[in-house]
Amino acid sequence: MRYFPLPLLLIALLSELASSAATAAPAPPPTCALLREQTASPRWLSLPGSRLVVNPFSGKNSDPAAAPLALPEQLLALDVAYYAGPAATSLPALCFLQQLRPGSGAAVVPGPRIPLVEGGWSTEGVEARFANGAARLTPADAYGAITRSVTVDLDRTPTLLVQCSPGSPAFDLKVNDGTQPVDTFLRPTHRFGASAVDVAAATGWHGVRTFLLRLFALGKGRPTTFTSVQFAALPGAAAALPETWMPGSVTARAQVGAAEIAGTTQMPDVNTVSVRYRVEQGQPGPLVLAGTFPGAAKWDGRTQTLLLQSERCHAIVTVSRPARWLGLRAAAPDWLLSTAEPQGGPPGESAPPHGGIWRLAVSGLAPGADLVVTVRFFPGTGTPGPAALAAARASATEAAFAAALARGEAEWNRRIARAPRPLDFTVRPVSPKGVTAAQVERAYYRAWVFFLADSLPPMPENSFPFPQFCAGKPSLWDGGAPHSEATAEWDSAMAMQALALLDPIGVQRALEGLLGQVEADGYLPGELLPAVLAQTLWMDTVQSGDTAALRRLYPALKRFLIWRIASPRWVYPNKSRADVKPATIKSNEFVLHEIVEMQYAERIANELAMPEEARFWREQRQAASSDFVRWFWQTPDGPVSEEMDPVSGWRGGLDIPWVLKGLQLGGDLLPEREGKSLLAIFDRTFAPAKAFGGVQNRFGDIEPVFLGLLSYGRIAEARQLAAAALRDVTRAREYSEQYSSADPPRPDGVRPSSFGARVAIDSALWHNGLILDQGLPVIIGMPGAAGVDNIPVRGEMLSVRFNERGTSVTLSGTALHSLAMPAGFHRAGAGWTGPIQEGGRIALAFAAH
Repeated sequence: MRYFPLPLLLIALLSELASSAATAAPAPPPTCALLREQTASPRWLSLPGSRLVVNPFSGKNSDPAAAPLALPEQLLALDVAYYAGPAATSLPALCFLQQLRPGSGAAVVPGPRIPLVEGGWSTEGVEARFANGAARLTPADAYGAITRSVTVDLDRTPTLLVQCSPGSPAFDLKVNDGTQPVDTFLRPTHRFGASAVDVAAATGWHGVRTFLLRLFALGKGRPTTFTSVQFAALPGAAAALPETWMPGSVTARAQVGAAEIAGTTQMPDVNTVSVRYRVEQGQPGPLVLAGTFPGAAKWDGRTQTLLLQSERCHAIVTVSRPARWLGLRAAAPDWLLSTAEPQGGPPGESAPPHGGIWRLAVSGLAPGADLVVTVRFFPGTGTPGPAALAAARASATEAAFAAALARGEAEWNRRIARAPRPLDFTVRPVSPKGVTAAQVERAYYRAWVFFLADSLPPMPENSFPFPQFCAGKPSLWDGGAPHSEATAEWDSAMAMQALALLDPIGVQRALEGLLGQVEADGYLPGELLPAVLAQTLWMDTVQSGDTAALRRLYPALKRFLIWRIASPRWVYPNKSRADVKPATIKSNEFVLHEIVEMQYAERIANELAMPEEARFWREQRQAASSDFVRWFWQTPDGPVSEEMDPVSGWRGGLDIPWVLKGLQLGGDLLPEREGKSLLAIFDRTFAPAKAFGGVQNRFGDIEPVFLGLLSYGRIAEARQLAAAALRDVTRAREYSEQYSSADPPRPDGVRPSSFGARVAIDSALWHNGLILDQGLPVIIGMPGAAGVDNIPVRGEMLSVRFNERGTSVTLSGTALHSLAMPAGFHRAGAGWTGPIQEGGRIALAFAAH
């Protein structure tokens, strides 16, 4: 018999217990039921590889607290966008229920209609063309407007009704009576198309008032066509009730008198949107099915199908109940508010000059009855054939809808079950401000839903046979390179890095398409922001293992990085090399990101056994690090500039939170005094009770500060920053490019955006002791960390779990056979166990073969 000293026996026993505790109870997979929640504002839907988005975001103003003024003629409107050609086509109110108001309609009071004719409007920053009673505005820059004076009795007709042609971008409305230093912004009710705004309520004005009305078109070179502007008093509108969202469906309800109608929307497949309208209680009165479209419509009564055709897309509308064609009419507010019973029209009609509204009389909408409407889409280059028509008709039944709903939920359950599973979602050690662990958990997994649905398929009409991962598919952002305008150099890379864990081959193909557009001199057309393409390519190769693709893409990556190093500033607008900043300007965050990128470029060169290339990147990184200090520090102790011009000597943004990203360089590349100056700025800035700790609130700003705090041993503050980010992205309730510093924080910039989704995911992983920015996990000794299960490693799974004191960590899972055991670890049961110090890092690596 062998005898062991008692301490060794205790150590072995404790190790076995730790290993057993860490691997015995795997985290349960998330489900759609877990993510189910009620929302005050529309929540978007899409599918991986689909051109379609339900409830796309419509512009700058998505304040859920703003009570919208509902348009009475549109009940449960389905808003859709379809990506085809260079940009997405917005299709607001693609279909909706319309409540008829027979009789005199005395509650509808028409007011003055403002003519859209040349000579009555002044222009600012737009090319304005007036024809057929409409105004087509094309901004010369980000926005432009037309303005005119109007006189209105706001006591009698307080509501401004504005109609744009279907497919127009978002727009803004402003007024000014001459007594205000700035215009009053009017929040449009609908994201696109028809909008109603209560001017009296927004301004506090009463009686007969004369004021300036300004109509804004948004987006350089993107025309918006205003077709009608009119004041009116509206009847009581249907009350919108909270919506219920799940990854595969969204259910909205409207209160129509004593009746309640529910509309459940889903996507049975990547080409189809389906809505089930159900009268859940009461009798709403006469209803018809209607919708807007920017092209022609043709009704086939024999097959009960409506064919919609426009330049960029076609659609087949089918309904589950017998329907009668009521015609296609101009989509003007005075007609929308018509009280007359509609009459039937010819089965085939050309579109009005600026698109129109189609209407169908549908029978059998009694209480408890269902009406299923499906809309199947095709690119404008294709023509729906008999098979497509048959498939569309087959999907428009109650049974098909229910089956697709169940199938879609099961598929989403499968998708989100593949995501890493943090073990702890409780906000600490900062004040949670009412945020619960359940809310954080939903925000985390909803971010994975965002990324999984964020891809577009190859788009042959753009000569682009590659998938895309968008800056945020529902945001309809389109400032990228000409063949892939939905792909943003920085934002989309954030999406690709996350999805490299779940879809490395798809990410590789998307990177091939993006880097394939790098020109001979290294320029990549489109908006150029801080580049993370070398890091993204490295992270994806770690997961895919495809070094052949890495070798193919390296030349274009090198050209691009060299161009970016020489031009460390914001370059915009898209499709040109016009600069927002002078060519001599140096931007702190751009230079910093290039230094980090060169570290990954060196890794890539070493992986490809290219020692001269690796040496080139080391030398470039050292030179750039010297420039970084020389350009942005006036003295080694500060102040630190966010921007500077070495030619003129101008400096801007001194000691602002944005410069804190330089902490990421740590002591290896940043001299001691310069590092201390950044830490001093951090100490003056950081406040855990403030939104995102008072640090800049974009993922590209938070991550470098978090990593920098770890490198300087500031573990307590790093932990607080991770918890504050976790708390506040949950409170904001939307994944945004950035957030306000208000309490609670408000979304700002592009949204939904991959930046906000990355905050939700990465802060939860940091909170649980894991960093994934290297491709393989890096384990960090974060006090209170519990660990993460279900971490993908080349198709296998890894679990990382800490003991209660955080002094040891246990690794388990099928991925261990391909990994090298970290130094100091030993086998414990089916896994490996080893010590970890507070603030320590364990970078996992593949085993040598």
